[in-house]
Amino acid sequence: YIINAYTEPLTFELPHLTLDPKHAWKRWIDTNLPSPQDICEWDEAPEVNDYVYTINAYSVAILIMKI
Repeated sequence: YIINAYTEPLTFELPHLTLDPKHAWKRWIDTNLPSPQDICEWDEAPEVNDYVYTINAYSVAILIMKI
């Protein structure tokens, strides 16, 4: 979970996964995005292409790990 209760966007460093290309972070929920992009099915969650994630003010994001 990433929670930003601050008035400005914040960037969080994500834990590094193994070097195996099968493993990646995927964005399941981000309450700042417009509907229907704010939540998606587990298997349709888009990959996060970096080891940081920026979340806007007063938002919650949930990232999942693709194995």
